[in-house]
Amino acid sequence: AAPEFLNDFEGDAIRQPAAEPPLELFSSTDTSASYGGGVQVPKPSLKLRDYFPETWLWTIELVGSEGSVVKDEKLPHTVTEWVGSAICSNKKHGFGISNVARIKAFQPFFIQFTMPYSVKRGEKMPLKVSIFNHMDHDMPISVTLDESMNFDVADDGTNVYHLCLKKSDSEVVTFNLTFAALGDINVTVEAATNPTYEKACGPETILAFQDKVVKKMIVEPEGFPVEQTRSKFICAQGLDGDEEGNATTWEFSVPDNVVPDSERMFVFASGDILGPSLS
Repeated sequence: AAPEFLNDFEGDAIRQPAAEPPLELFSSTDTSASYGGGVQVPKPSLKLRDYFPETWLWTIELVGSEGSVVKDEKLPHTVTEWVGSAICSNKKHGFGISNVARIKAFQPFFIQFTMPYSVKRGEKMPLKVSIFNHMDHDMPISVTLDESMNFDVADDGTNVYHLCLKKSDSEVVTFNLTFAALGDINVTVEAATNPTYEKACGPETILAFQDKVVKKMIVEPEGFPVEQTRSKFICAQGLDGDEEGNATTWEFSVPDNVVPDSERMFVFASGDILGPSLS
């Protein structure tokens, strides 16, 4: 018989049978805020979205005689639809492929932004953030880019936008960033309903929504990479042998025009002579 890929997930993210409509990835409606002079109920703790894998559940599992396996998995934070299937093999029954199963991760209010794989230090990068409102009413929104010592906001220097997001619509705001540090830099953006919005927007009392996303940006040094490589075959001696035979010394020269903070050194040792060449 063909294997079954059951659309039945459980845990802190989602649980739904295959025949039921998709549930919300996160609960954003636990509280309400009153506008126009009303009292605002404290907001619940915000669940940070920072888990965005390209693929999900790409694993090999051993199925016992009962013919099924159950796994607790964390649903990725991407607002999207996941499509999956299962492939199995058995000495007696042969090879089988399941039908396609789908699971949709969704929430009525969320932000989304995509960054390039990497940027150069000092390079200006426009970060375009999309804000989506799937509610049936307008919402006053504040979009905030968390400040960091690792990058600056160029041009007007603002890191906060205030806007009235129309119902069943989306808006795009742009932060022009210039990175000053190297390595993996976190970029965090938050959008939330704004109870102090000055203009009329939406009903007098609306639910309080918020979404916060963090992604990593790889910042590389400016200039062009230059590598120097040294290698040596060492016939290592035992602990009772000649210790000098187990050591080697190399000297490297660093040019005067080297890019600051870009120097790197890596040492690799292997007991497999042919392994590094074949790989």
